[in-house]
Amino acid sequence: MDLTRYFEAIGVKLSAELAGVRATMSHSGNKGSRTEEAFREFLRDHIPRKHDVGHGEVTDVQGRSAGAMYGPGQIDVLIIDEAHPRFAGPAEPGLYFIEGVLAGGEVKTHLKLGDVDEIVRKAAAFKLLQVTHAEGDAIRAQLEDFERFVNRRPYFLFAYESETTVDSLVTRLNESARSQGISLVQSVDAVFLLDRGAAINVGDGQGSVRGIDGVGNPIRGWVAQQNPVMVDLIAWLHEVMPNITHARSLICRYVGQSEQQARAKLGLLPNAATISPPAAGR
Repeated sequence: MDLTRYFEAIGVKLSAELAGVRATMSHSGNKGSRTEEAFREFLRDHIPRKHDVGHGEVTDVQGRSAGAMYGPGQIDVLIIDEAHPRFAGPAEPGLYFIEGVLAGGEVKTHLKLGDVDEIVRKAAAFKLLQVTHAEGDAIRAQLEDFERFVNRRPYFLFAYESETTVDSLVTRLNESARSQGISLVQSVDAVFLLDRGAAINVGDGQGSVRGIDGVGNPIRGWVAQQNPVMVDLIAWLHEVMPNITHARSLICRYVGQSEQQARAKLGLLPNAATISPPAAGR
């Protein structure tokens, strides 16, 4: 199977979907909703079968909410793990716990540089949500990825069309984050422009996703990608989504309890670094 050609064909199919939507719909909101759903359908078909894809609002045990921090708060794409309770159908916006979210993203039908400040603010609101780990959770990830992709969750941008090049977009993303006082771990982790290309923020170059220069040295920060966009997107998601087996129910961390009560009852630990493996022989 030629996966590169396969994902190239997927990209052509999504572009055709956009053309069809434009030919049949005049309301911009309806166009956006349909193209978002088409992208979510693509993800459902290409992530592990135990996961699901939704959209809506995300909250954490501390009571913070992406919605409370940024406008209506809807996140266009949320990849959900199998432990998360089902609150809504696949086409309906729902409420999600950050512990059950593996990645979030924004979808743009037509991206303009003027959209960047809003995109960065929305990413920061999502990444401010703090994952609370329970004693006994099994987490399989590189230590270098914990702060970006485990204690927080990865966030990306996908656009069907863009008025700007990937290089110009990355420059504007960096400028916007600096001007708003937003750090690396709080901003967009990757951008995928269907008609332009992709770039991935590899951070300090020591995590699971890395870039290498011409002489074999690690690259820090943003790295332009050379593969077809949909190949890079799926490969990146499969690499950065945390692999977690939850020891206890997610919903019990939230229902009818304050943060302190939840911690006392469930034995929640302050961060992943304090979770100890079971003793030998157990």
